[in-house]
Amino acid sequence: MKLQFIKLYGMQKLVNTLVLVFFTCLIFVSCKKDAAKEPTWLKQDLLAYYPFNGNARDSSGNGYDGEVNGAVLTTDRKGVANGSYSFPNNGFVSVKLNETHFLGNFTISLWGKVDNTTNFNPMLVSSSYLTLIYSVPNNKAEFYFRIPSAMGAYMGNANVQEWNHIAVMVRNDTTRMYINGVYQGNTPLPKPRPSVVPGSSMVFGRDVIGMNPQYYNLQGKLDEIRIYKRALTDDEVKYLYQN
Repeated sequence: MKLQFIKLYGMQKLVNTLVLVFFTCLIFVSCKKDAAKEPTWLKQDLLAYYPFNGNARDSSGNGYDGEVNGAVLTTDRKGVANGSYSFPNNGFVSVKLNETHFLGNFTISLWGKVDNTTNFNPMLVSSSYLTLIYSVPNNKAEFYFRIPSAMGAYMGNANVQEWNHIAVMVRNDTTRMYINGVYQGNTPLPKPRPSVVPGSSMVFGRDVIGMNPQYYNLQGKLDEIRIYKRALTDDEVKYLYQN
């Protein structure tokens, strides 16, 4: 009787082990399939990536983690809790990226919306070299270089109170803008060479130089910020919008 019990117990352990191995393999295969669906270009020349999934860490692996200053985690465009940041009371997120990171071609891609239209020109991304803002009264997204003043400015139509995917691609000879995967146009002006400001950084949610917070601070949300060291293609921008 005792021997039979030992055999049955051993058989049960074997079955449990096989079941565990089966489900482990199933999960592994599923993860591999998901990874296989991700295009290889997605990480090519990716300088920084902020999915804002519960924190402001840089998921590119390059270590440009964001420092949260009054920004608050909130639901993202898909209704997922703690999946994006909002910026109440002049809050912002700063990252240690400066003008030296934008000497060559680059792309800035993000999702953003305005919750309170009190501020007319809330800044989505700001540095001493460039700005990407919403023009609330005109329902537009605008990008320009700060030096010289507003050089290469370009804008596209956007309902600022809804989530929009905005991508700005900069090459030495032109600046192109996309909103929700749709090409808006370009500015055929040469990109100004930045003058490096010691200790400068990039800021999400407000103006980096602290200009009139009641006018420029974002009272809204940001999510999925990606910064590339190259100009993305039309199809790549559409992929970021659709996925």
